[in-house]
Amino acid sequence: MDYERIEATFKKNVDNIFKLMSFDRVVLNFAISGVKDLQDRLRRAHKIENPRLLAENTLQMLENIRSNDSLKPQYQVIYNQCIVLLVSVFASSISDIFRQGINDLAQNGDSKELRNEELKISVSQLLEFDGEIKEYLGNFVAEKNDLSFQDMKSIGRAFKTYFGFTIDKNIDVNNIIMAQAGRHVIVHDSSRINERLVRQVSGAKPRTLKPSLSGSAIQFSDDEVRQVADSMTNYLINLRSMVESRIAS
Repeated sequence: MDYERIEATFKKNVDNIFKLMSFDRVVLNFAISGVKDLQDRLRRAHKIENPRLLAENTLQMLENIRSNDSLKPQYQVIYNQCIVLLVSVFASSISDIFRQGINDLAQNGDSKELRNEELKISVSQLLEFDGEIKEYLGNFVAEKNDLSFQDMKSIGRAFKTYFGFTIDKNIDVNNIIMAQAGRHVIVHDSSRINERLVRQVSGAKPRTLKPSLSGSAIQFSDDEVRQVADSMTNYLINLRSMVESRIAS
């Protein structure tokens, strides 16, 4: 998998998450379309014009729900789950860039850290290869060192160690740290704003995503999910550029 495909896959996953956020509107549009078709058929085929025998009131009710976003309060829980999904697909994409980068960097042969890396490979792993072993070096390095791509410190450390560059800590990084910390409490502590969350994001400043925390539980909004996605996309594009430049140097 090359870097362009990794980036494209991430963006496609983000688009799918956005579709999930608007699923209530998709359902409403489907229902409104069906009721309109039914009303048109009643008028054309049966010449019915009596409002009590048509679906005008139901149609108006559905359109009002759509216009006023009346289902949003009941649907808000999905936004937190979208943060969970974003953090997951982001970690997967960063991992893919790292593994592909290690494969390419190994062929350059100019990384001291990588040249000195000792790998332990079992016979069963060797038998699984369909291609050359160099295509799997990134997997071996990541697995041997138990590298985690779930937090920004681990990500920065991994790329600094093997690729020799430092990723600047900016607003996008701080926004992602907030999203990762939010994801942890959503999954493990019923979205509760606990001491660990506050401590984890205390140094993630400046940030535009939830610059201050209040209340007992964390709740992300539609706009905040999109904000996280933008920061992750910016970070991934920049990281891809830095890795490709390092490989080409």
